[in-house]
Amino acid sequence: MTVVWLCSRILRVPAMVVAGALLLLFGTGDLRHWQYRAFADLHPSAEAEQLSRARPGTVVTLPINPPGWVMVLRRR
Repeated sequence: MTVVWLCSRILRVPAMVVAGALLLLFGTGDLRHWQYRAFADLHPSAEAEQLSRARPGTVVTLPINPPGWVMVLRRR
């Protein structure tokens, strides 16, 4: 949107051509790389088993996506 706004403020033709080219490059780059990475398989069945085996009151830390994040649960 900033590039579009700048294009509307520029009066010189060469500057508008450069701004239009940048807008085209940004747009195609966004479209080509617009995707989400696949979730990592963190073996949720094993983690569910770990949670079900925990005694009441026990704090269980489970990994979640994205890798490196954790969820801390207290077993009731």
